[in-house]
Amino acid sequence: MDADAVLSIQRAVEVAFQGSALRVVCIEDFIAMKLFACGPQDLADARYALAAGKSTIDQELLWRLTARYGRDAMAALQKLLSP
Repeated sequence: MDADAVLSIQRAVEVAFQGSALRVVCIEDFIAMKLFACGPQDLADARYALAAGKSTIDQELLWRLTARYGRDAMAALQKLLSP
């Protein structure tokens, strides 16, 4: 397993789902992965996640994670964050 994958697992958060606890990637990892995939539904998911987590998203972490996926992902994030 590479270092990025290990760090992603370490950043995972626990959420309640139908009476059970699930570990899922943090919102910053989720958005960065969606921007990398860059399909229409992925971009819609990223936009929704940004809006839903606006007050809790670590912007610095989000930019750093998105940068791992290249220029296209960075451009998509810039576009989503622009007013």
